[in-house]
Amino acid sequence: MKEITSALVLADFYHTYTYRFEASGELASNFGHFSEERAVEYFEHFVLGSLTDCYGRMIRIEDSGLRSIYKEKYSGKHILAPENYEAVRGKRLPWIRHVLKNSKSIYQVDELVGGKFRRTYLYTSIASVPVKGTIDLAYFIVIVSEDSNGNLWFVTAYHIQSHNRFLSRIEPTIPFTGK
Repeated sequence: MKEITSALVLADFYHTYTYRFEASGELASNFGHFSEERAVEYFEHFVLGSLTDCYGRMIRIEDSGLRSIYKEKYSGKHILAPENYEAVRGKRLPWIRHVLKNSKSIYQVDELVGGKFRRTYLYTSIASVPVKGTIDLAYFIVIVSEDSNGNLWFVTAYHIQSHNRFLSRIEPTIPFTGK
């Protein structure tokens, strides 16, 4: 009964609160060829710093967040090296602050990692990306971690092209409503 209730709550939250936006204007400013050098510069000038989410919670984006545009192919780790730069992540840098400020589609994950409690938030959205006369959907997730003092820190952000993969990512979570 508990699992059924949880699934229904999650489905209702998904259909009620999903945050959608169109990737145009400033949110598409990095599309086209976007080099690692330009991505690092953009991160430093436009992403780095603090912001407040839709519930008034402050989130810090520090230098370590730059690792989010890098992903080592074999280990999946965020290792800062030119060969690990993912242009698709650089192109979506403008989406990070936008989603953190505006999305009410937030999911919470509480887990034990190495015997220690960890709370993580998934700020989610669905972006409509105009591409050559059609619209592609990009499911976008921004990961924020909460430390033991309740401070929130940006960890990484990525997009998912498949609706089913997006749903599988939020399936083990619980909806966060700011309470």
